[in-house]
Amino acid sequence: MSQGEWERLSRAYIQSIWHFIGPDKDVPAPDVYTNPQTMTWMMDEWGIPTVYLECLLYQFLSRLKKKGAFIPTCAMAGGISLEDHIFKAIALGAPFIKAVCLGRATMTATMVGNTIGESIKKGDVPQKIRKHGDSVDRIFIETAQLRKKYGKDFERIPADAIGVYTYYDRLKAGLRQLMAGAGKFVRFWVCIIKN
Repeated sequence: MSQGEWERLSRAYIQSIWHFIGPDKDVPAPDVYTNPQTMTWMMDEWGIPTVYLECLLYQFLSRLKKKGAFIPTCAMAGGISLEDHIFKAIALGAPFIKAVCLGRATMTATMVGNTIGESIKKGDVPQKIRKHGDSVDRIFIETAQLRKKYGKDFERIPADAIGVYTYYDRLKAGLRQLMAGAGKFVRFWVCIIKN
């Protein structure tokens, strides 16, 4: 069987049984003659995009609210990495979504900061990044603010932490703009994000 045929078979298998599997049901585990690629195709077919999950969660929580039942505190996660993603996740899930999780996005900012920091130490900054500079102070926009805040201790802050700080500062600025543009948020909350 060719790889294309194997992919079509794997995807068709999940498409035909997805209604019958889930966290509370037995999963007919296809653990014979599979490999990581096969399982990736299957998970790709079975996976539900975050926005659909949020819609399902919203419908479920709305039913609970209508019945007067307990509403748990909820957060959204999954592919959220930019300020407009955060804003949409909170807006679409209001009033139920209280937080947004940025696991992989934060990890990516950490890894990129670390990679850039290591390339600076080695004196081998990639051309794509070198156009912005070849030092921590030139590449990371928030270093002046961090230097002012931490003084001589700034030198102890690793580049990966500076990368995360810079990433979150970008999110903060973008969220403030989106919230101000939407006009539905009390000025109090915009000021809290500012600080």
